[in-house]
Amino acid sequence: MIRIAGTWEDGKSSAQLNVHLSCDASGRCQIMMDEKSLSCASLELLKLSDRIGNLPRRVYFPNGGIFCAADNDAIDQLWAEQGQSHAFLRFLPRLESSFTVAVVSLAVVVLLAYVGFRYWLPLMAQQAAQLVPQTVLDTVDSGALAQFDQAYFEPSELSDQRQQELRGYFSSYDLKSGTIEFRNGGNVLGANAFALPGGTIIFTDQMVELSQHDEELLAIYFHETGHVAHRHGVQAILQSSTVALLFTFLTGDGSGIAEALYVVPFFLLHNAYSRKFELSADAYAKEQMLSFDIEPSRFSDIMLRLQPSASDSDEFNAYFSTHPSTKERLQAFSGSQ
Repeated sequence: MIRIAGTWEDGKSSAQLNVHLSCDASGRCQIMMDEKSLSCASLELLKLSDRIGNLPRRVYFPNGGIFCAADNDAIDQLWAEQGQSHAFLRFLPRLESSFTVAVVSLAVVVLLAYVGFRYWLPLMAQQAAQLVPQTVLDTVDSGALAQFDQAYFEPSELSDQRQQELRGYFSSYDLKSGTIEFRNGGNVLGANAFALPGGTIIFTDQMVELSQHDEELLAIYFHETGHVAHRHGVQAILQSSTVALLFTFLTGDGSGIAEALYVVPFFLLHNAYSRKFELSADAYAKEQMLSFDIEPSRFSDIMLRLQPSASDSDEFNAYFSTHPSTKERLQAFSGSQ
């Protein structure tokens, strides 16, 4: 017979009594205080709490009483002798108290976190970005442009004729083109161009003036439409807003993340797209240019002209400030291959 010292609560009062739990070979368990039996039940009817480190275990009796004991090994032995325990449950405390297991577990958690943020999060963002309704993006564009006009832009000094000429030129190559806006970038934005999530593409006067051929502007236009087509801006902000991303991904409802998307344009101004997004937009632009028999070098020509202006400007004064370029990117547009 196994005897285990512990305390007893009958479930009817707050009294806590010092008792023993005894169990015979038939599995009949009793709560004994001195020689008096306070409760009795078959072991198979008892419920045992999980073992967590060295915390006292609780044994729940059918009548509502609770036996509590700190001798976890004795309790495990009792249940094992009655065939009520599993090898894994007996082995679990050893795992919990093992320093090696703790270190390995920490390494696994760190690895899973890295894989999640490196691969799973972008994949979820890519799928969730497609669930955001166009009406939401259009609203974001409208609000963002109004804020930009107040904080960054000045009215365009291009003639209405020149603006309409460029709009007609761009739209002749893209029947699905969104709104094309022109603004004076002043000393803050300078030569720049970027796309808002809903498809609005903004060119500064300085960008237009820097170009030596409209096909150079068309190359920039195709690059920006690449960001719009793949919803890079939405993906970028979703990756930085995990809660909004998980809600959209799990529910399939993209209408509830409008507030998060309002920061996308400002994200584009103050942060560069990832290398993956830039290369994707470059590939899109080159594909479009080749489909219309436009020399891809038009893109590298204006990009090279933009590069020196970046060193002579304020923080956001050049296209390179928000669209980092590399030798590899320019080489991709150096020929028509």
